[in-house]
Amino acid sequence: MDDKVQQACIALLNKDDDNEALTEFHHAIMFYSHLIHIHLSVANTIIIGMKHDEEGRWAELVNSQVIYVEKWIELEEWHKAGSFWPRGIELFMINVDMVMKFGFEDESLRSGEKCSAMFRKYLDKIKIARKSYGHFKDRYPHLHEHLEQCLEYDKMVIFDLCTNMMSTAAKKIRKANSSTVKPRMLDYIMNNLELDSDDVSLDPPIAHKDDKGEHGFHHPMTTQYLIPRGHYSDYLFDTQDTMKKLKTGEIAYNAGVLPAFLFDLHQIHSKNLYTRFMRGQVICCMYQAIFCSPSAGFDKPATSTQGGNAKIHGLDAATEPTLAYVVLQTWFGLSDMVEWGTRHRKFNLEAFYRNLVGILEDMPSNFKTNLLKWYEEEVFQDVKSGGDVDKKDPNSEVASLQREFSEEDDKLEQKCDGVQLFLSLFF
Repeated sequence: MDDKVQQACIALLNKDDDNEALTEFHHAIMFYSHLIHIHLSVANTIIIGMKHDEEGRWAELVNSQVIYVEKWIELEEWHKAGSFWPRGIELFMINVDMVMKFGFEDESLRSGEKCSAMFRKYLDKIKIARKSYGHFKDRYPHLHEHLEQCLEYDKMVIFDLCTNMMSTAAKKIRKANSSTVKPRMLDYIMNNLELDSDDVSLDPPIAHKDDKGEHGFHHPMTTQYLIPRGHYSDYLFDTQDTMKKLKTGEIAYNAGVLPAFLFDLHQIHSKNLYTRFMRGQVICCMYQAIFCSPSAGFDKPATSTQGGNAKIHGLDAATEPTLAYVVLQTWFGLSDMVEWGTRHRKFNLEAFYRNLVGILEDMPSNFKTNLLKWYEEEVFQDVKSGGDVDKKDPNSEVASLQREFSEEDDKLEQKCDGVQLFLSLFF
C-alpha cells in the first residue's frame, strides 16, 4: 500500500472518535488498495462509496479527514460487473446493494431462517430480485464469494463499498449508452437497408440530430419505426393522419405494443407476428453499437477493437436481457423522451421491458435457437474472430480461387517435368 495511505490510516486510528468505525474504515482501505495493487492518491477529503450509518459517523469522516480516493479503477472487477448489470442482468432494478442483501437472505430463508423486515416492502419485486441475484451469482461466482465472505465475517463496509460501486457503474453505463445512441440514431435509420428509397434523407430536415423534441411522433421517419406493427399499413397509407392519431391517443400506445423496429420491415406485413421478429436492421445496428463499437452500427469493415464491450464482458452470444436492453435503448433513441425513466406519458418502459424479456425467455426453443444464431452471424462473427479482417476463411471464394491456381500450377509443373524427362532420354 502507498506510504501516504498507511500514514493517513494511522492518523485516523489515533483520532478521538469511534475506534471500531475507524478500524473498519482502515480494513476497507486495505482491501480497496490490495484488490488490484494500484496505489491510492491522497488529498483533503475522504470520498468513498459507502453508506453512512444512522449516527452519521461516516458522514463526519467524509467531511473532515484526509484520505481521497482519486480513482475507482482499484475496483475494476466490481466496476466491470456493474457495467454489465443493466445490459445483461437487470435494467430497471439497479440497486445492487439491495438485490445482493436480499439474495443472500433469500438463500437463508430457504434453509429455514426468518425473513427480516427490511425486505417486506419489496414483496412485489421479489421475483425480479431473485432472478437478478441468480444471474449475478452464475456470471460472477468469484465476486459472489467475496460478498459472501464479507457477510460471514461481518465486513459490511467492504460489502457496501463493492455493491455501491456496481450500482454507480450500472447507472453511468446506462446513461453513457443513451448518450452514445442519441446523436447517432438518425444516421442509423438513414443507413437502414430495409428502406426501399434510394434517396434516404430526413424530410423534413432536423437541424440538431440530438434534439429529442423533433424525434418520436413529431417526425415521419422516427414514427415509421416506433409505430405499433399493426398500424404500419396505416402509416404508409396516410403518414400525417397516423402521426396525429398517435399524438392524441386515438391509436393506443402502451407496454403491450410491438413497435415496427422490432421486425424486418420487408416482411412486417406478414400475418404471422413471429415472422422476422427481433430481426429489425436498426436493432442489429444498435446491438453492434453498444456491444462492439458505435461505428460498427454502420456496417463498416471490422477492426481489431470491434469486440468492444462484448470482449470486456466475455460475451460471445446474444442473451434475452441483452436483447431487451438494446430494444429499450433503441426505443429511447427514437422517441422524444429526454430523460431516462420508467414511464413516458402513457408508455410504461419497465412493463415493456418485462414483456419483452418474458417473450424472449418463453419463446419455443427452435425460434430462440434460430434467433440467437442470427445474432451470432450478424453481430458476433467479428467478436469471435477478434475482429481480424485478414483472418483466412478456407471456405471463402478467395481461398477457392487460390486453391485452383495452386492446382493448375502443380499440373503445369508436372507437364514440364514430363517434357524434360522425355528430352533427357534422347539427348
